[in-house]
Amino acid sequence: MIIRADNRPFRDNPSVLSDDGSYRPVSFWQETVSVQPADALTDDTRCDVVVIGGGYTGLSTAYELKRAAPDLDVVVLERAVVGHGASGRNGGFLMPLLGWNLCQTVRSLGRERAAQGYGVMYDAIDHTRAIIRAEGIDCDLEDCGYLLLATCDKRREHVREEAELGRELGFDYEYLEGDALRAHIDSDAFSAGCFDPRPSVVNPAKLARGLKDAVEGRGARVFERTAVSAIDDGDPVIVTTEPGGTVHARAAVVAVNGYGDALGFMKRRILPVHTYIVLTEPLRDEALAAIGWQRRTSLETARNFIHYFRLTADN
Repeated sequence: MIIRADNRPFRDNPSVLSDDGSYRPVSFWQETVSVQPADALTDDTRCDVVVIGGGYTGLSTAYELKRAAPDLDVVVLERAVVGHGASGRNGGFLMPLLGWNLCQTVRSLGRERAAQGYGVMYDAIDHTRAIIRAEGIDCDLEDCGYLLLATCDKRREHVREEAELGRELGFDYEYLEGDALRAHIDSDAFSAGCFDPRPSVVNPAKLARGLKDAVEGRGARVFERTAVSAIDDGDPVIVTTEPGGTVHARAAVVAVNGYGDALGFMKRRILPVHTYIVLTEPLRDEALAAIGWQRRTSLETARNFIHYFRLTADN
């Protein structure tokens, strides 16, 4: 079977490189990293595993393959540069959210399966932090916890239910009101909160670029500015790229997330969803005190149309 990519949706995208050859960032996070794009694949090469997509999924796959089998020859192909897609421009939260919230997940899956699912998510947080620390990735990792906030009486009841359910399932959730809530955020806008101490925040673009360095440090080859035009699912798998190169591999991993539509994968099941971020100037301590942000806890409202808040390394 040959899968041909429909790259027409990307034809009008601006180049990731400026006229002088420097990287053109598309988010604040990407402005905080120094990007020297890797070479594109322009010739033929062979490997054991080719990974299509240079986001968190693709890089983590390559990392784990090389860690488990150091002699394995792994190639990663990225259309733009590592971290240019969703992995480099998200909120930067390491959190266990599965579904809309814990209460909804329990209603959908039942208590046992929901607890198992959230357990896997907490394992993923711990695993990510372990890789960051083991590889010395400078990505502004901060173990600050996460606080779900109620903005009205109805949402306060939901927040209370979330906290109680989390404790029943064995998680370290804490229901906060009054002084306990004001210790995190002193604002009349919020009446209650559910605090989870385990989540962290990172600079997502720094994490993506750090994972690339870790992958290359273990011997994998990463090609950027290399768009896949076709995949021949034979033996070997043959991946053709638009710069004119090809990869012959024993196996392929497709790790393109919301871009899977271009390759026809799960075309009717995946839809990219955007959130929008407003960035302030760095806040001084007196400004944070005036706002009432007593700790650096990450904040999110328990509304259907959510607002979320977090501090960057420079506030």
